[in-house]
Amino acid sequence: MVSGDIYLWERMWQDTAKYLGMETASPVPLTLARHMHEKGELWREIAERHNLIQPDLGKLVGWGDSIFHTETVIISDTNKIYRFGFTERADSKASLFRALDSLNKQRVRNTKMYG
Repeated sequence: MVSGDIYLWERMWQDTAKYLGMETASPVPLTLARHMHEKGELWREIAERHNLIQPDLGKLVGWGDSIFHTETVIISDTNKIYRFGFTERADSKASLFRALDSLNKQRVRNTKMYG
């Protein structure tokens, strides 16, 4: 079941980068699990510098590469759930930005890390 709009990550990057005060660049094909494998020490330094609560990158994240490498666009028809009374909808971009703000409040990330 889908409770929000339909979006692609490739379309979210521009807005997310702007929200974080960052520039975007051309896409580079990679898998996060492979790319971030040896970045643990760098994260430890960043976490210490910004007083973040989790210095161990392996404990902090699981790299969800599959959501970034979909070959097809998945389109969900939400008409049936609306007919059965489910009327609330989620705004994906607003939900993502709320989650980023929550991570700031929990000291998992810090807005001063960017820009």
